[in-house]
Amino acid sequence: MNKYTWLILFYFTMLIQSNDAQNYFYNTSQFGLQSTLLGGTTTSGNSDLSMAYYNPAALHLAKSKADISLITPRFDNFGFDNYFGPMETEDTDFSIDFGPNLASYNIKANDKINITAITIKQSEWNRSIVSQNVEELPNGKREQFFQYAYSGRDRWVGAGFSIKLNNNVAIGFSQFFSSARYAYNYTLQSNTFESSASEPSMRFQERLQSSHANRLSLLSKLGLHLNYSHHTIGLVIKTPNYVKLLRSGTFDRELLDITTQHTGLKTFRDYELKPNIRTPWEFNLGYALSLNDGSKLWFNTAYYPGIEEYDMVSMQNVDENILNWKNGNKEVLNFGVGYSKIVKPGFEIIGSFRRNLFSQKKLTVQENAFQTLILDDDRNHLALGSKFNFFNNPVEFGLDWSFGKRPNQDVFSGFSNIERLTTTSSDYSFNSISILLTYGFIIDSVTRRVSDNLSE
Repeated sequence: MNKYTWLILFYFTMLIQSNDAQNYFYNTSQFGLQSTLLGGTTTSGNSDLSMAYYNPAALHLAKSKADISLITPRFDNFGFDNYFGPMETEDTDFSIDFGPNLASYNIKANDKINITAITIKQSEWNRSIVSQNVEELPNGKREQFFQYAYSGRDRWVGAGFSIKLNNNVAIGFSQFFSSARYAYNYTLQSNTFESSASEPSMRFQERLQSSHANRLSLLSKLGLHLNYSHHTIGLVIKTPNYVKLLRSGTFDRELLDITTQHTGLKTFRDYELKPNIRTPWEFNLGYALSLNDGSKLWFNTAYYPGIEEYDMVSMQNVDENILNWKNGNKEVLNFGVGYSKIVKPGFEIIGSFRRNLFSQKKLTVQENAFQTLILDDDRNHLALGSKFNFFNNPVEFGLDWSFGKRPNQDVFSGFSNIERLTTTSSDYSFNSISILLTYGFIIDSVTRRVSDNLSE
């Protein structure tokens, strides 16, 4: 296998993964197993190729030639308890994800310049819930139905490089290409039947289907890395997405309200939309302190300015009514702390805690406005694992646990007609566990064989 075959295989690995989206969390997903175990607190620098994402200026610290993490088992569990009262609820209570996470390849140009190609699955999610019930009334019955689904994925592919200005200072730059797609469905229905009647005397239905995609946009990261004795500092600035190309979207909304005295029907349909999604600047500051006992403390904070309410797109139906598809994000300040300790040569323990705040603004519901509503909230993350040598190859193993809880009435507060269904006070809960296992020893073995072939 020559060097061109290796590069072609790596290119197609990136191509298979490439596609983008926004799930209203920042820094929830982490990349590179050691960086994940440290909760993404590695803006101050780490030795794996995930630095192309966290801080390109620290790529000069990378030791491996390639880093591939294609299978990361993740177990998700979320639920709404008995929020819909007597309604029979089927939510996405348990799911397993084996999605690709990261692939990177490093080229050391010389002693001062490192270049790394990287592709990552920035995030991927799928939330759905279905509730239905038949309620007996004194003079009839009421049928209720609620269905919600929101899915999307976010993929980045790009390259980063670092330049050492001297033994203590390095700068770096990463350029990513992003591609996004989203799908959103929502149905709320309540029908009231009088005794022995086959048709409902009162009927309400709100149905909405929408999707939007941004097949190509650009974003950049500029990094600074400082190293003085036992102290390392990292600063990274990420731009919003820019040069947004190949945008598309669809929207189909129907509101039906029928009583014995009234019939109302409102529809909005447009299948040739070009919605615009604004993403914030990102400012990351990291600090790490090396202690004499072989341990290291890591700290990181990330700031995201808020995005004021704006129109993603304005639509006009056949009656010349206008509907504005709105969006907006809160100002967010996330933080994380990590700890690592070399217990003995070839064995290291790693752990971290990080906080991720939900950034979406729930806007004031208006007659001529619509907002995609996300059934989710703030999250906490705990990670714990170890790094050890296996036949002279580094292996990392650990768990990343994400959890959160919030009253359901807050999570559903943006749904304007939710009061038409029977609801109770309960909690929304979320748990996710990712199993982290590196196959770096496999990659290192392949890389050594490739190097041996090239030398021959």
